[in-house]
Amino acid sequence: MTTENKRIVQQALAGLMEPGGVDALGPTVGMQIEIHHLLSDGDHVMVHSRRRLPDHGSDVVVVDILRLDGKLVTDIWEIIEPTAHAAANATWWEPIPAPAQ
Repeated sequence: MTTENKRIVQQALAGLMEPGGVDALGPTVGMQIEIHHLLSDGDHVMVHSRRRLPDHGSDVVVVDILRLDGKLVTDIWEIIEPTAHAAANATWWEPIPAPAQ
C-alpha cells in the first residue's frame, strides 16, 4: 500500500502543478512548488517542499503529512515556515554549555 499511496499523492501534486491546477485554489494563483522529498510509510505520505507566491516574492518551506484511506486523503497536517525565519529558528537546538563548577 505504501507505494500506491505515494503514487496517489504524486499524481495529485502533479495535477496541482499543471497549468490551471493551482489557479483553482484562489490566493495561490501562480504558485511555484519545488518538491524536495516525498516519503511514504503505510497509510501516511510526507511531502517536503518549497513554495513561492509570485506576488509576495517570499519562499516558504512546507511539510505536509497526509493519511490515506484507500485512494482518498482523509487527513492532512501541514507545517509552514517562511524561509526568511529559518535561520533564526535554527538556534533552539544548539547545545547550551554546562554551568561551570
